[in-house]
Amino acid sequence: MREDNFSRSPEKTVKSAGVLDLIHSDVMGPMQTKTPGGCTYAVTFIDDFSRHVTVYFMKKKAEVLEKFKMFKADMENATGRKIKRLRSDNGGEYTGRLFKEYLSKQSIRHEKTVPYTPQQNGLAECMNRSLVEMALCMLYHEGIDKKWWAEAVNTSAWIINRIPNTVTVMGALRDRVPDETSAQEPEGVRCTRIWTHPG
Repeated sequence: MREDNFSRSPEKTVKSAGVLDLIHSDVMGPMQTKTPGGCTYAVTFIDDFSRHVTVYFMKKKAEVLEKFKMFKADMENATGRKIKRLRSDNGGEYTGRLFKEYLSKQSIRHEKTVPYTPQQNGLAECMNRSLVEMALCMLYHEGIDKKWWAEAVNTSAWIINRIPNTVTVMGALRDRVPDETSAQEPEGVRCTRIWTHPG
């Protein structure tokens, strides 16, 4: 394992120049209410360049590596690009031996934030907060049981991925995540309906 694959602080890292150059990640949970499938955690992966967010739900934090492998396979297959850097906090789910070995084998540089400085992973922290706040508003507005929080978070991510941001508005995205450039995107937005009970 090469030590230079693991950076202690991301403060001076170079900004991303393309999709998958840098992925931010953070874990949400444990939630007070389990989903029908028994999940109490969620992990997000945010592409620094496009701001596209992907969410996976988990029964335990130890599943983060499995979810990252799924994310990596899906995104690299869809874009034809490789993940270069992963930024996260120092949580054990990111710093365990298996995770370190996997990142080293895949030549992915791990940028770990300094303890007690969540602002260094600010994009992921802010995204998770937005997802939770939007999800809670949906559940409250429709009077839906909190056990459906995962569906609400998924819907929130879908919405966020379709909100124009400074990157997409300025036309800086030459290589985009598929959801944001699909030829069917306009139709998909027109067909959007008010979120209601998942069942």
